[in-house]
Formats: sequence, C-alpha cells, structure tokens
Amino acid sequence: MPAEDDPVSQVRVLPATSADAGELLTLQRATFLTEAQVYGDLSIPPLLESLEQCVARLAQGPVWKAVAGSRIVGSVQLGIDGSVGRIGRLMVAPDWQRQGIATKLLQVAEKTAPAEVTAYELSTGAESERNLQLYRNAGYREIKREQQTDKVELVLLAKRRRTKR
Repeated sequence: MPAEDDPVSQVRVLPATSADAGELLTLQRATFLTEAQVYGDLSIPPLLESLEQCVARLAQGPVWKAVAGSRIVGSVQLGIDGSVGRIGRLMVAPDWQRQGIATKLLQVAEKTAPAEVTAYELSTGAESERNLQLYRNAGYREIKREQQTDKVELVLLAKRRRTKR
C-alpha cells in the first residue's frame, strides 16, 4: 500500500501500448483471480487469456493504464461498437483497490470516447457487489443478466452519455 496521504493524486493515467502487455496480463490475473475465487470458478475469460491474446486486445482499441511510480496499478479498455462505448477489463491491483483508481479509470474511458458514442455498456459478475456499487454510483443501470460459466452470472449495465450544453 502506498505511504502517501492521497495516493490517487500520484497515479497518472496514460495510454497503454503493446509493450505493457506482460505487466497488464500479470495485473489482470491478480485482479481477476480475486473475482474468480468469489465464484469458485477459475475458468473466467480474463484468467484464460494468453499473452498473444492480450497483445491483440491492446491493438483493438484504446487501453488506459494507471501508473504509480513505474508500476501499472490499474487499467481499462474502451471498445467502440457504433454509438456504444464498451468498457472492459477495468481492473485495479488488489493492494491499490478502494482508493478511487477504478473511478478515475472509468471517467477517463468515458471522457476519451469519440463524439459518436452516445451510451456506455459494461459488465461484471452478479456477486461482485463492490463492482456493482461502483458502477451504480457512476450512473450505470442494469439492463440484463446472462450466464458466463456454470457458476458465473454476468450483469450488463449501461448509461447514456451526457451531452454538453
């Protein structure tokens, strides 16, 4: 855990590149292992992704990394599907959670979406109460549920993009 009084103010959010793939994959495994343990299911897609798949995913759309010093402590991806910004792989290192980094990353993903994006969608596990609360606090509302694996039910959430007046 960082020693500063306000560690989030020390975190910089920068574009991720393919050179970050190894560190992002390590972060992803650490972050999603905690989630998988909640469900007793180690077969969730983020835990099965290979380095090659991670590199390919990084090339598909903007990925942002949260950096503290020289360490990547969080990340988020924004995929564009017509007028919908699909937010994915929002993750924060276990020892940096509950400090506002996920909120900061979510805001960057939303604010950097192209102008044609009029809504955002994301998903999380139905038993991931902290994640669900984060998304509700950010204005997301549940639109449907679906089974991801035998043990994991996903909740799809969405919100409209606010337009500047």
